Parts: sequence; structure tokens; C-alpha cells
Amino acid sequence: MSIPAITLDPALLDDIAARLELRAPNKLAVAAVVERFEQDGEGGFEVVLDLATGVGKTYIAAALIEYLATQGVRHFLIVTPGKTIQRKTMANFTPGHPKSVLGGMEWRPVVITADDFATGRVRAALDDETAVKLFVFNVQQLIRPTDKATRRTRKFQEWIGRDLYAYLRDAPDLVLLADEHHVYQEKARAFSDAVRDLTPLGLIGLTATPDKGSLGRVIFHYPLARAIADRLVKTPVLVGRRDDRTDVETQLRDGLRLLDAKARAVRVFTAATEEPAVNPVMFVVADTIDNANDVAEVLRRPGFFPDDYERRVLVVHSQAPDDALARLDEVESPDSPVRVIVSVSMLKEGWDVKNIYVICSLRPSISDALTEQTLGRGLRLPWGRYTGIELLDTVEVLTHERYERVLARANSLIEGLVAVRSQVPDVILPGIAPGLAVAAASAGGPPTAVQPVPPALAFAAEEAGFFIESVEDRTRRADDEALRLQSVVVPRDDRRITIPRVVRSFSVRRFSLADVPDDAFARIGRTLAAAPDELLERKRLDIVVDATTATGLRLVPHDAVDRISAGQVVLSLGRFRTNLREAILAFDEVAANTANANAAGRLVDALTEAAGGEAAEAHLGAFLPTAIDAARSTIQAVYRRAPETFEETVEGVLFRPVRVNTRIDNPNRFGPFSTHESYSGWVKGYMPVEWFDSSTERDLANLLDGSDAVGLWARLQRREHVIDWDGGHYSPDFYALADGVNWLLEAKSDKDLASPDVVAKRTAAERWSRRVSDEGGLGTWRYALVSEAAIRNAHGSWAVLLAQANGG
Repeated sequence: MSIPAITLDPALLDDIAARLELRAPNKLAVAAVVERFEQDGEGGFEVVLDLATGVGKTYIAAALIEYLATQGVRHFLIVTPGKTIQRKTMANFTPGHPKSVLGGMEWRPVVITADDFATGRVRAALDDETAVKLFVFNVQQLIRPTDKATRRTRKFQEWIGRDLYAYLRDAPDLVLLADEHHVYQEKARAFSDAVRDLTPLGLIGLTATPDKGSLGRVIFHYPLARAIADRLVKTPVLVGRRDDRTDVETQLRDGLRLLDAKARAVRVFTAATEEPAVNPVMFVVADTIDNANDVAEVLRRPGFFPDDYERRVLVVHSQAPDDALARLDEVESPDSPVRVIVSVSMLKEGWDVKNIYVICSLRPSISDALTEQTLGRGLRLPWGRYTGIELLDTVEVLTHERYERVLARANSLIEGLVAVRSQVPDVILPGIAPGLAVAAASAGGPPTAVQPVPPALAFAAEEAGFFIESVEDRTRRADDEALRLQSVVVPRDDRRITIPRVVRSFSVRRFSLADVPDDAFARIGRTLAAAPDELLERKRLDIVVDATTATGLRLVPHDAVDRISAGQVVLSLGRFRTNLREAILAFDEVAANTANANAAGRLVDALTEAAGGEAAEAHLGAFLPTAIDAARSTIQAVYRRAPETFEETVEGVLFRPVRVNTRIDNPNRFGPFSTHESYSGWVKGYMPVEWFDSSTERDLANLLDGSDAVGLWARLQRREHVIDWDGGHYSPDFYALADGVNWLLEAKSDKDLASPDVVAKRTAAERWSRRVSDEGGLGTWRYALVSEAAIRNAHGSWAVLLAQANGG
């Protein structure tokens, strides 16, 4: 097969990003790779995506496979540094597995491993040029065999006429994804050769810690500090003791006390919100196997766990029992009894769980605890988002070092997390405060300096996206917050709000073959015309009498040589045209109607004329399967860009949220503002207690509560009411019932009022309001975007506020 042309298609990228629910940096990383394919044309390049642990490299791999498969790539290879990550990757692409990413993919690759490539299933896939093949090997399975070690991938396979490694090397469209790319550095010669000797179309490295020799290949950089600031991972809390006690038992007890507070917070949160259950786990990092076993013995002493302590502790290292990895795979299950995992080095990379809430490093230095391989084990968010509850949005990192020493070294720790490693600027996501990010990718400017951290502050590193605190203060605050979590806030019994919900269900894409230009099929025809025939030479042999031979006869080759196509089927031009037209009309994307039938004929005409018409009959007849595949890919690409038609239904839903309040209650709702406080004393509020993200929001709440025109209002917390817009999902700030009209309100700072996202969300909310009002039976609905200046200048008047809303 030929090398597919990879181009950047924004509509296709948006579609895949929506289906796979890609985070913003992941979508930008995919775009960076596609742009490199587009620039290089013939491929053969190697690039590195440097992304923080926990951001979602698996989803980048899935999105790249989906995107490139849509544009014609059929061979993918994911190389992992070991069996742990290989098992995880296979799970990611296994239908029905809890960690599968296939739900948002339209292409379902055939997953092939070194253990099953000789099966009939794989043979059929390799023979099928339309099938997307995903090979998942660890690097040891690919290295060149030695006298002492054989490799199944390097063993000759009669059914493919070569070994599997050679098959991959010969595939012109092979795209190689190197997970934990830094492992295959050039000084690790056997690993490096095994990967790079495959000469793929593109080698894309995925890593959170690129080696120094690869910095020149980094095309996308999203550091850990950026991910913390953007709330895509948990916020680390570095915990040190004020005294000199550094013994293992003290550290473990400190960690378990924090873990207990996390567990209590989880129980209250999941009961109140009906989110999935999570069992918080402590991850203990030992420096040797003997020390890991000693730690396990300490944890199994009476007094650490009230019961079943043997099953509470899981030790994972190279000498651990055979069932350890099986128990490890189940550690996220609500039924798992494991509360502490003790490991040496097996789990430092590629082990992805979301319920690590405490990391206890028994290595000598906090620098070891803060390496991304170790810290990364606890960064993933259990519910995929921040909850607003600090205990659930943070991971505790306990160290050997005294609290004062941790504070003194705050600057160097920040620099380690920022880790400016290349000339590629850090990514700043649109609409997100830059925090520690060095420069917007679009600006292309030099990195800005990291600001120094005042060592005297208890939360000295808050600006860097993490906290530093003494274990005494931290455990006390954790206990207090877990206790405050008992405060569950529900609406007042005498009040009722019904908010319409607009349900959009996909109906059909507005697509017909009229959307496919003749030139698209003419390109297919020209490609087929340029494809070399696989020809067999046919030479006639004459038999003549020759008395000088033993048989009295002699074979004489005829001068004329016939050449015939080696294709399995050679069709007449008429049959080729008919079969291709019928195949197009049978595609799932093509509706059966007269217009499409005529259009299919038009497209086939364009293809055959560009291929040479009647003169190309013998040549085209051998390429019908190739022509059908190319036609399908071309039509699918146009189909994906076609506008979608949705059916909308409107239904009234009782708005009755259940919230967990961890903030300190403040009855003075007019005093100094704090995001750490909740406010009570509302007269017209739907909820007895409310909290806000800004003083502007609280000012608007006070206006609503004091206005004679407003009869009822509610603060809408995130995801409690959602409106779809082109950029995703939007949740307005407030609901208010005023003069018989239902209002959705958004409070914005003056500087953000004209931003494109804010304007787009306003447009979507205004359409939503018209839609539910037109439905009838659910009241009249309106939307208002109000600035901080409008709220301030309204002086408590609802009418004045509305007069200044929406830029008025």
C-alpha cells in the first residue's frame, strides 16, 4: 500500500476530541503531531510529546489512532518498556474493560500481541487492507535475538513469508507510539535499535520525563506545574514533621491518619452526590526489597488496622507472590480490601489508578519523592474533576525531612515541578489563568522566571500549585475538614424550582454524495493509474525435433513475451465501473435515493477518466478492492465534516441538588469575602447556605436577595444545570424568578465580558432560553450576562441591573 497523505482537518479533530472527551492539552498535542505529519509528507520523523503524568497520554494515543486511521493509516505499534504498562495498554484497547478507551472510537483496531499473532483472527486482519491493526509489544519482545534468547517476533512465519518484525518494518504506513519514550534512549542500544530500526512513518514518543538527548525532538510541552494549576490532576501537599521523629512507624501512622480523614470525606461526598465509591489508598515507596518487606511487617502489627490486616497491605516487587499483580489490578474496585501498597520500583511508571491519596516516601530525600514517576502515582482524579473539597482534590506526600527544611528548599522544588526542558513553550489553555506557565504557545516568547517563594509562609508553595505544611497542622486540618463534611446542604422544604432540560439526540448528518467533489475521485483515479501492475511474464515454448538430445526433442523459447496482471480478478472497464458504483451505494453513509445513485455514477466517471479511461481497462480491472477502499475513505472524510442534525426534546426537571459543604459558615454575607467561607442568612435563597467563586458573585446574590422584584433565587454550582455550546458544556451562575420570568444569570469581570468564549456561551444560553420558552408549559425564560460594574452601579435595583445587562 502507498503512504497515506496526513493533513490537519480541524473538523475531524474537533469530532474526535468530543467523542473521546479529550482534555484541552491532549487535543493540542494531537494537533501538533498531525501538523508534523503534514509538514514532513513522506514521514520518517521522530518527535516527543512531553506531558505531565496523569494528564492522559492514553487518550492521546487513542485519538492519534482514530485520526490517522480515518486518513488511511492501517498499522500502529505501541511499544512499552515492560509487562506492567503492556498489560495496561492492552486493557485500554479491550472492549468492555473498565479502563477501555474504545467507547469514543469509531475505528476498532485489531489488537495483536506477541502471544497471539499466529492465530486465525490475526491472519485475517493482516490479509485485510481495510482493517486497522494495533500491535502492542514490550520492547524486550522486539530486540534482536541472541544465542541465549529467542524472540517470537523475529522467527520466520511461513504464512506471511517473513518474521513479524520484518512485516512491521516493511509496512509503509507504520506509526509507532513509544510509551515512556525516555526508556529507549540511544545509550540503551538494544532498546533503541529495536524501536528505531523499524523505520516507521512516524515515531511519536510519549513521556513525562524526556531524557536530555531527546529535548530537541520535543514538539509539545505541558509540565506538571501547569497541570496542577489547571486542576487536571490532584494538588500535592508536602508534609514534614516539626520534630525529629523520622522512624518508619511514625511516618506510617501519620500517613494512615491522613488516609482515614480522606476515607471519611469520600464516604460523605459519595453518599451525598451519588458519585461512584472510591477506597483511598496509601502508596509507600521503599528503597529496597528488604525494606519493603519490613514495612509490610510493621503495618501488619496489631493496632495499625482493626481487623483483616493481612489483606489490607499489598507488597509489590520482583519477589512478591504470584497473586500480587492480580490483587493490584483490583485495587480500584470498591470491594478491594487493600489500603496500603508497598513497592520498590515496579510501579514507578505506567501504573494508573485514581485512588492513591497518600504517598509515603521512605527514600532518603524529598527530591526522590517529588520525581514525576513517584508523585505521578497519586495525581489522577478519582471522579475526573475537582470536587471543591480540599481533602478529595489533594494528595499527601510524607517525607523524611523536617518541615523547616522542606520550606527552605521550596524554590528548588518548584523549579523541579516546572521543569522547563526544551525550547517549546509551555501550553496555556484558553480561558485559564496562566499561573506558573511560562509563555503562551501562540506567543512564542521566552519563558518567564519562576517567582521566589516567601519561606516564612505556611503555604509557601501555593503559587506553584502545591502546599507545604507540617504533619501536625495538616492532620488537624484534615480532621476538621472531615468533620465539617457532615454538613449536607439541601433546598428548603417550602421552595421548589423546576428547570427545563433540553435533550439533544443525534438524528442524522445532512450528507449526500453531492457533497463529494469530482476532484476527490479524480485523485483516486490518478493514484491508481500510477500504481505499478504486479505482472507475470508469459513466454511460449515451442517443441522441435532434435536428434542430438537424449529425447530427440528440444524446447525453444518463443521470441514474444506476454505480460498478464497478477491480480486475483481482472475485470472489464464496464464491470469495474458497475461494481465500484454498487459498492459506493452500499456504504453506510450513503442513503438509497435517486440523487445518490446518479452522483455515484458521476464520481465513478471522474475516477475512470482520470485513470485513463478505456486505455486503462486492463490496469484498473485488477484494482477494484483498492478503489473501493479509497472511495470509502474519501466519502467517510466528507461525511464527518457534514453538519449534524439533532432532535431536541424539552422536559421539566425538579432542581433539588444535594451539596456537601466543607467551608466555615459565615452569617455575615456583607462582610469581607473569602472563597473558604459559606454564607447564610438568606431570605429568598433556595438553599439556606451558599458559597461563591468571587466577590462579584456574592454581590449579585445579595442584590437578588434584597430586590422586591425577585421572589426566589439559587446559586447554580458547577454541572447542576448544563447548556451545550460549541466548546462543550456551560453552567450559568444563578437562577432567579423575577416578575414571573425565569432568569439564568452569569456574573463576569469587566475584562472578560467580551471574550469569545463568554460571547459564545451567551449566544448558546439565549438560544436555550428561546427554545424552552417556545416549548410552552414551562414558563418564560431569559438570560442575562452582567458585569461587575453593572452589579456595582445597580445599587440593589433589579431593573437597573437588567438595563445594563448584556452590554447594555
